[in-house]
Amino acid sequence: MAHQTMHLRTNLRGIRNNFWDKNLSGWFAIGGRDLTDEEARKMIEYALEHGIEYDSDIDANEIKKHLGWED
Repeated sequence: MAHQTMHLRTNLRGIRNNFWDKNLSGWFAIGGRDLTDEEARKMIEYALEHGIEYDSDIDANEIKKHLGWED
């Protein structure tokens, strides 16, 4: 039997509409580092403002820059 890989995509608008009242700490990670609640919210707002609907379409380097992380 062939092994299938499932690629999950998180709908960012859905999170903002349905889970905005929850603590978003640990819901997302960039480079192996979990985002804090504040960082996750900034990432989601930034992505949606730039027409990005799914977390899989986010450029990690762009978000790192937006969050003020140093490489």
